[in-house]
Amino acid sequence: MEEERRAWVTQHHEVVRLVKDCFGDRFSNNEIFDRLKISRRTGYRALGNDERIGKAPGRKPKISDDTIKAMIEYIEAGGCNDVGNVWKHLAERFATDCNPKTVQDAIKKSGFKNYRGW
Repeated sequence: MEEERRAWVTQHHEVVRLVKDCFGDRFSNNEIFDRLKISRRTGYRALGNDERIGKAPGRKPKISDDTIKAMIEYIEAGGCNDVGNVWKHLAERFATDCNPKTVQDAIKKSGFKNYRGW
């Protein structure tokens, strides 16, 4: 599904660029976007920032998926015995620049619920 979406987005962007190349001297960008029935944001994204195609907008997660996976493996191996300070312990061990609440949110968002006391 993701590959199909990327292929569609890439084709869509190529159409926008082609139309701009053909009619750019007669029509403004906004007129071209209106004729193609696309938003201005999508149109300008197609004309510039190619590296953003297929990527979600917004801030990157502060804790990577690999780090979250390592935290879960650590928990499952019995690395956190003190239930009251689990998040603080994980933050100190794996993500020193993160708040314990950030660690808690990331672990819970990943779907992990197999820890006693949660």
